[in-house]
Amino acid sequence: MQEFFITAVDIGTHKISASIGVSRKNEDVEILGSSCVNVRGVENGVISNEDKCRIYFEEALSKLEEETGKKINDIYIGLPSNNIKCFEVPAQIMLEDTVKAKDVKRIIDEVRNKIKVEEGYEICDIVINYYKLDGKINLNTVVGQEGVILELNLSVIQGKTEVLDTYRRLCKGTKYSIKGFLVNQISLRKIFLSESILRENTTLVEIGDALTEISVVEDKGLKELMSIPLGGRNITSDLSICMALPLFEAEGIKREFSSIYRSSINDKGNKEVQVRNKQVDKELFYKVCEARIEEILNYVKNQLKKTGHYDDICSIILLGDAITNFEGINEVVHQKFKDKKIKIVTKNDFGMQNISNITSLAIVKEVHDRLELIYEEALNFTQEFKIKKTDENAYKKDKEELQKRESENKSIIRKFKNFLGDMF
Repeated sequence: MQEFFITAVDIGTHKISASIGVSRKNEDVEILGSSCVNVRGVENGVISNEDKCRIYFEEALSKLEEETGKKINDIYIGLPSNNIKCFEVPAQIMLEDTVKAKDVKRIIDEVRNKIKVEEGYEICDIVINYYKLDGKINLNTVVGQEGVILELNLSVIQGKTEVLDTYRRLCKGTKYSIKGFLVNQISLRKIFLSESILRENTTLVEIGDALTEISVVEDKGLKELMSIPLGGRNITSDLSICMALPLFEAEGIKREFSSIYRSSINDKGNKEVQVRNKQVDKELFYKVCEARIEEILNYVKNQLKKTGHYDDICSIILLGDAITNFEGINEVVHQKFKDKKIKIVTKNDFGMQNISNITSLAIVKEVHDRLELIYEEALNFTQEFKIKKTDENAYKKDKEELQKRESENKSIIRKFKNFLGDMF
């Protein structure tokens, strides 16, 4: 059976995550493994020091190769929402008979060639939001169905060239080659927004270390893609200043104490608590964290209101362990967005040890879904969708250990599906 190995890399402000999966026709993507390493040389999701970042970039991929026994050459890079412009474009063609993969390709190519590209930007991806065959909307592929008029609702993604070039230079001199760029929020959308959820107008909010990213899906199309330069690092920075501690110590205390900080404040016996061999003023910790969380959520709400879509939004999905690990966060978010359905995603929802890997996993699944759409032409579609088959015989490891790990990783996709069914 023909199969393709898909490797995705998500470069965050503090961590690099890499995941690899195998794509086979008419099957769910099989996740083989993920790796995550701390990184330096990245600011607000943008590479600021290529030499420093390259060290950790290669470390993450080498670690993934070692853990899975797969040789990696071609990779897909996830992009944050800053330095990105998104344009919704409908396009249609007349059909000869049934919908073919080449018809989908033709529409995408025509849009790519005709759309105006802003100065300093380039088209880095084109995403299908939905199909419309003879007036009937379908979120899934319509290849093979009969019809007269095929319309695609597309999101054309333009990335700032100088930013994309930093990723290209990052790979220069390494054995890795970039096969395509995918926007993180769009890949995550495919995991968290099932067909039933997409019937509602939904917002996905990911609060990272230095960046909060927001996407708005309305009428099944991607309407907004935006970012706010605030995140978990701002909470850490305030704690560091107020408690007169180095940043790394403040971060460690935040991660350890945040899950009980609210209930702890109700214990009037002691004003301080020992965390990581440091005496922590419970009230100070509480006030600093509450103020920053409130600020981040206010910015999110205000940004959504500025778009003009806020009143039409039915559901908000919030993820990112920058604030989701804080005790009582569910109550805080529900209070802030009283009239919306809220779902807060944590690593426990998927049985994941490290939710930092969720974006690279989402990118792997997104590439697989695109291959499924046009599998027969996967090797000659467009540069974004070409995936070079890797040598399965390289890096042989103990088979039993690999099979056990692969079985565990398969369950992640099943948990994604179960999660979607139980969300609201």
